[in-house]
Amino acid sequence: MLINFKSPVEEQEPTAYLKECITALTNYLVDEVPGRDLVGLRILNTENVQDKVVDISLRRRYQFKRDMVWDVLGVVIHSNACLV
Repeated sequence: MLINFKSPVEEQEPTAYLKECITALTNYLVDEVPGRDLVGLRILNTENVQDKVVDISLRRRYQFKRDMVWDVLGVVIHSNACLV
């Protein structure tokens, strides 16, 4: 399944908007997908192709944790900031 986030409206702070989107997606994956199903997550910046992709490989849903998503996202964002 491919999910594209819309651009935030002008009044929205982009970082807060992205956090809301990722939180909603992560909550759906953790709360609604059956535990034995395979889940993976890939987040990429289509506007800056030099940014590294956030990629969480396929695993059983019961092994997929909210904190893991934020940990991986934080590492990649830090790495991308070092490239600038």
